Amino acid sequence: MKPVAKPPKQGFLIDRTAYLSKYAVFKVFKEEPMKSYSDFRMFIGFRAHIGPNCIIGYGVEIHDHVRLGDRVVAHNGVTIVSTCNIGTGTEIGYLSILKCLSIGELVNIGSNVFIFGQETTVGNRTTIGNNSTIAYTKIGSDVTIGKNVQFHSLDGDLDSYIIVGNGAQIGDNTEIKPGVIIPDRCIIPANYIAEPHPNQGFGELSILTKKQVQTD
Repeated sequence: MKPVAKPPKQGFLIDRTAYLSKYAVFKVFKEEPMKSYSDFRMFIGFRAHIGPNCIIGYGVEIHDHVRLGDRVVAHNGVTIVSTCNIGTGTEIGYLSILKCLSIGELVNIGSNVFIFGQETTVGNRTTIGNNSTIAYTKIGSDVTIGKNVQFHSLDGDLDSYIIVGNGAQIGDNTEIKPGVIIPDRCIIPANYIAEPHPNQGFGELSILTKKQVQTD
């Protein structure tokens, strides 16, 4: 389909093969700081697709073959790397970076979140808190992940992917180690480390250790 939108002003680079719905909106989120002229530049890559009623902040980079469904909101400074699919009604917070396979519908992603991994997926209606890192993980639907949560997995090793079941809840400042499988509706409290048992290899959650709090 022929693109229906044009770059709104100088500093925007939109590939001529990209599709932008005429109902998409470019917007500056004034509460999110933009420090220099380069922060206002926008890039939309080869055959990217921006659906109806999307709201795109300044400084957003949408790379080749990315697809945004209807009503997606990408706040200032968001980067979405090639071939990632974003479901309808999802909101992506300030300065977050998505380098994954797919994000479901009605997902709420906080600010400064980094999601990566070639097979990483996030299910519908999931919430991810600010400053979290999701690496090589398959997350189900209706999952709640707190702030400053770190998912650690081995680069490119599918056997070490972290699996998070539907309806699971993961508290703030939690660390999830490679190969952990978190069952449906499992609750992990804040400030814990989850890891497989060393004698069992990768598998279901078997060790939960409270983090040591450093004091002066």
